[in-house]
Amino acid sequence: MAHALQGVRRPRTIGNYVSAMRQYVAMVHELGFVSNANPSIDPEPVADRTPQLCQHDTHPQVAFDGVDWLEAPRDDLTCEDTDCEAFDDEEFEDEHSIEGSNSDDKHFLHSSFREKLLEHLFVAELLKRSWLEHSCELEIAKPEVDSKGYDLIAENKGIVRHIQLKSTKRGGNAAAQNIHMALGKKPSGCVVWIEFDENTLEMGPYRFFGANAGDKLPSLEDYPIAKHTKANAEGKKTLRPQLRRVSKSQFQLIETTDELYQVLFG
Repeated sequence: MAHALQGVRRPRTIGNYVSAMRQYVAMVHELGFVSNANPSIDPEPVADRTPQLCQHDTHPQVAFDGVDWLEAPRDDLTCEDTDCEAFDDEEFEDEHSIEGSNSDDKHFLHSSFREKLLEHLFVAELLKRSWLEHSCELEIAKPEVDSKGYDLIAENKGIVRHIQLKSTKRGGNAAAQNIHMALGKKPSGCVVWIEFDENTLEMGPYRFFGANAGDKLPSLEDYPIAKHTKANAEGKKTLRPQLRRVSKSQFQLIETTDELYQVLFG
């Protein structure tokens, strides 16, 4: 595949394709779809492994030897249809390389697990700060529907923060984040971008995009409209009008959790 794409795609893009294929093979073996314990791709073409299109449905399905029918991705359903934002698409695009590693496999295959774990660790750190300052007034809530651009609601000392959480591993190449326009309508809405150690999940430093406690998020109107990370059937990356692309340079660097707690609640 890599040889076929030489001169057609950029080397970094080819690297991402190769890495994605390796991740897919590792996932197939981990889920037990293939009995062979050695997770390698057979270089010899095997006829019964060739994908077959199912003709009895309006949506294409793909069959592989030893695997149940799998419905192929549909271009007509996107995150924009449900007013949500896909997690870690950009991080995978930016941070995976040709070589790959067991650590990359783990972060890719279990990204949802990691996302939820980092959220719980972050909340625990905030609660610990509230405990240590002898107030124990911090309250945490979560939205039932993820559609307005925030993950947590934190109230402390009369300040209500609607917080959108972002995360990338330390040293990652992510240069910007997508922020939902609806977050700007919330009192003291903000974005906390967590950088974490990929081996220990230790958090910090942080990057903060927001205003002083009690003030609304700076206007997002002048920031570029975000695009889908994947092209549609016509090869175009369509716009996502409800999201704005905010570069890393617009985020305030905060080294410690103590400093972040002060920025959030004063």
